[in-house]
Amino acid sequence: MIIGAVYKIINTITNQFYIGSSKNFRFRKSEHLYKLRHNKHKNSYLQNSWNKYKEENFIFIIVEEIEDISRLIEREQFYLNQCIPFDKNKIYNSSQIAESPWHGRKHKEETKQLMREKHSGINNPFYGKKHSTETKIKMILNKPDVNGENNGMAKLNWVKVKEIREKYSNNDISQKKLSEEYNIGVMAINRIVNNTAWIKQ
Repeated sequence: MIIGAVYKIINTITNQFYIGSSKNFRFRKSEHLYKLRHNKHKNSYLQNSWNKYKEENFIFIIVEEIEDISRLIEREQFYLNQCIPFDKNKIYNSSQIAESPWHGRKHKEETKQLMREKHSGINNPFYGKKHSTETKIKMILNKPDVNGENNGMAKLNWVKVKEIREKYSNNDISQKKLSEEYNIGVMAINRIVNNTAWIKQ
């Protein structure tokens, strides 16, 4: 199934990330992996970090699935705007403006300025607001398996969560091995062992 999406490539060690969009997420992911593995990625920040921290410490997640392909750039720009001002200790993207060469569309400079003005300051609908911790977790991970066993799509339950925390606290196993054993993402494991997910009320 072809999925249009805004996605992130996340360094699970530093929590730095790259934001992108594609009308075919699986193909785009494969393209990123090929270039990163062959040290040919055009984004030097991401490539250097990949070389330093190695592939096993990076994950790809879909932030938002997009059915209307014409809205990809708009939605990518929305997520980039949440990162302004850019901090290279946080984000790998070299530009604050979303551009997508796969369909030949590039914004003119005046259009870029209008987009900046439209989505900055008081014009941003999120101006003056902050995401709750729960919302931040959902946005970053976008995975149902960290939101509690009452979620019908959850892969875990409280028994397994307890097992994960005990194994990790006893230094019996790494987060990567836990993710493989329980078939969930490394970031999900990280949130569980650090008690930012699966928190009893």
